[in-house]
Amino acid sequence: MLKKSFQVLKNNPIIILFYGVYFVIMFLILFTLYPHDLSQFSTTNLEQFNFTEYIIMMIKMLTAAGLISVLGIVFFSGFGYMISEAVRTGKTSKNSLLQGIKKFILRTLVAALLLFTMTMGVSMIMSIITIPITMWQVFTGGYSSVQYLSILITAITAVITIFLIPFILLWFPSIFMDDTKVIQALKSGAKAGVKNYWKLVLTLLVIYLPTGLIMGFNYGSIVNGSIFTPCFLVMYLIDAIISIFIIVLLFVIYEEYRVKNMPYYGQM
Repeated sequence: MLKKSFQVLKNNPIIILFYGVYFVIMFLILFTLYPHDLSQFSTTNLEQFNFTEYIIMMIKMLTAAGLISVLGIVFFSGFGYMISEAVRTGKTSKNSLLQGIKKFILRTLVAALLLFTMTMGVSMIMSIITIPITMWQVFTGGYSSVQYLSILITAITAVITIFLIPFILLWFPSIFMDDTKVIQALKSGAKAGVKNYWKLVLTLLVIYLPTGLIMGFNYGSIVNGSIFTPCFLVMYLIDAIISIFIIVLLFVIYEEYRVKNMPYYGQM
């Protein structure tokens, strides 16, 4: 699987080029619209708090989130088709990006909305559990305890994510490889996820570990509200390099699952 994933990228440099352009555009949106330093809004003194700047900052952040979401859905609806084509046939082209956008954008949008709903549901559950504890720590003066609690919650969330996401990680490859509806793709992806569970867990660890280590070294800056630090730039670059290979690997894993478990696949 690893060898085939490397081969797909080697034979289709257009995939790397498009993904690189996409990451650069995402970075420019973040760098232009996202606040570089949030420490100015951490004061508890209302006289020093600038509400106008805060509102402007929130508008910029929402604009950045909106642009990233829309561009991401449009891009991956075509990009996923390019990768599925490269994995199946060995070759893809720049024209496949537009073909994929036309064919899969609605399904990608629906899947993204469902994924967002799931994420919000999990976040609400975590908030219900943690907010009362955090408020109690604040009112009793345990500020250092709140920081430790925040680290603990982040760690627990990461562990839960690593062990649950494999069940939906092959959802999007199924949409493109099977050319099927979103819910059916979710079911097929979940079955493939069960069959390849530990491979997917290992894949997630490859993604999480570099990011987690860099965030750990940069924890002081993050707490102080500094975002665009050298560590952030290194993390962003590493994520870009790792993620392009991981995305292709997921499609390869799903294709191999189909070949082994769906005899009719080879006749399609």
